[in-house]
Amino acid sequence: MKCIVTENQLNYIESYKKVKKLFFKFWDKNGPLLNDSIFKMFGFNGTGSEISGVRLIRDDIFKFFREWYGIEGMNKAKELFSQNNHHVDCGGYDFNFTIKNFDFNRHGTVEINVVIDLNGATVDLIMVGGDVQDLEDALNSNDYGWEIEGEVQECIFDYFYENLTLKTGYEFVLNSLSTKK
Repeated sequence: MKCIVTENQLNYIESYKKVKKLFFKFWDKNGPLLNDSIFKMFGFNGTGSEISGVRLIRDDIFKFFREWYGIEGMNKAKELFSQNNHHVDCGGYDFNFTIKNFDFNRHGTVEINVVIDLNGATVDLIMVGGDVQDLEDALNSNDYGWEIEGEVQECIFDYFYENLTLKTGYEFVLNSLSTKK
């Protein structure tokens, strides 16, 4: 099968490789560093950045980072997953969770199944009088349980974004969220 590549496409590929090399040089000099300040430094706004005519989104940078970090990044991710207990203290939520299982797929994404430990888990219900309530009771509320569940997922997302994606380049999908008492 023949593949015809135009000169513009070839130039874009070369520019893309140069941009990737720029990020690799940055990490060679500064170590495995990736955070919102780095994105801003490279001109990222809410939708992405354009460097040397190459339009980039955060996923591109995560891919560069995984490639640069190599097996060491994957090992760091596995180390995070092997921890028995993870703690979240986020926006009035305070709970522990464990990772039931995880699976690295070929696209650089980790599929994760999480179990929240409801023992001692609390939520500060600011919009409902400011009372601290057991997370289990809040999740089971007919009035706002659906909102609590969504916010718990956001807290877990923030946890993995900070502790997994920004430290290893691996993105994740929260496949399932269950609870235990």
